[in-house]
Amino acid sequence: MTWMILAAAAIAQAPGATRERPDAGLFPLALHRSMELDDLDREIRRQHDVVLVKRSELATTRKLARRGAVSPMDLEREESDTRYQEAHEREMIAYRELKRYERDVLARKVKADDAEAFKLLLNLLKRQEDMARVDLDFRTYTLQRLIELKKRTAVNRDEEEAAEFDYHSSAASVALNQARQAEVAMQLAIRTGEKDFDRDRLSELERGYLKARVRYAEIQVAGAKSRLDRARDRAQAGGVSQEAIDALAHAYEDAKAELARERMELSNVKPPKPPTNVRAS
Repeated sequence: MTWMILAAAAIAQAPGATRERPDAGLFPLALHRSMELDDLDREIRRQHDVVLVKRSELATTRKLARRGAVSPMDLEREESDTRYQEAHEREMIAYRELKRYERDVLARKVKADDAEAFKLLLNLLKRQEDMARVDLDFRTYTLQRLIELKKRTAVNRDEEEAAEFDYHSSAASVALNQARQAEVAMQLAIRTGEKDFDRDRLSELERGYLKARVRYAEIQVAGAKSRLDRARDRAQAGGVSQEAIDALAHAYEDAKAELARERMELSNVKPPKPPTNVRAS
């Protein structure tokens, strides 16, 4: 009976997934990674089903759009959502590969290799950039659409500000991801011998990454302040409760505190030290 249960489990697993479970007594952290991989396999299968459903719905929406029964905005939203879900599935698979490598290192099945780890991390970041760019494309389209509608006075200021905030936040997310990729790519090039260790260049890349984080935090502060100001304006007419204003004020203070932390980290950045196994230029 035991072998039948194991065989059924093997058949049920996702393509490319592994079920090797390390000895809990020897490698508890590796066992935890195996549990995470089990959960990821289920999530990836569920996400793949979401993608298939979205593709089917998109095909129907496109047919309706050709008949004039769906607006261009709704079609763009449906297409963007489908592309995002497809990118999310690829991102989840890349994340699973990174976690699998971590599990194998912790279980001592493979020797730790900085170059391999950076390669997997870079692949994950690229998949995350794909997701961020899909979102940015949709935010760009939405903002441009609202600007056109504004010319016909069909958009109020709140809608325009919300679209502007979403656009700037999305653009900042892409920039943040690109800064991360640049730093990781440099570390990978060092490990593979493509480049020598360059303290100044790595310091510049790290500062670029921290600056991108500061910029993202600045946008969040601006958005939180705008939402608070609009709520206070509406409160004068009795349209917003004091509890809602207090919550928005708290969110604004949290955003400012996060911005202060990001700025402090940027000001305290120190030159990186060379890895022990690479040459310094």
